[in-house]
Amino acid sequence: STTVSRNHFLGSFELSGIPAGPAGKESLLVSFAYNLNGLLDVTATIQSTGKAADLSINLMEGRQEAQEGPMDVSGWQTAELADNYRSVVRRGTAFVKKLSRRADGGPLVKEMEGLLYELKRAVLIGDEDEADLLEEQILDLIELEG
Repeated sequence: STTVSRNHFLGSFELSGIPAGPAGKESLLVSFAYNLNGLLDVTATIQSTGKAADLSINLMEGRQEAQEGPMDVSGWQTAELADNYRSVVRRGTAFVKKLSRRADGGPLVKEMEGLLYELKRAVLIGDEDEADLLEEQILDLIELEG
């Protein structure tokens, strides 16, 4: 996404030993490879020295739910964290209704519904860090498109 807050952090690595020099002199080659097993391989190479660092990310971790079907989040209001997020769920739900009346609102409706589902899911499983992130994403989307 072009909005940083709507991107998802997948991992990080450090490539050290980049030779000092004038800006723009040194080049880094970064490559991405994705396979059908859900592995994303990222490699960065310092072109002048050949030194490289890489990272493999399993994009399928935590995705078992996708094969089992979505979690029933209808009871999220009774979860321990629910009081912290009722307001943002109300605002997001109202925003979905508003978007539904717009001819061009379809993709944003789907995005907001997905964020609301994930927030309710995080509240149900007690993942406050994830819920806080999702709350921020929902509010950013409302502000951006409001």
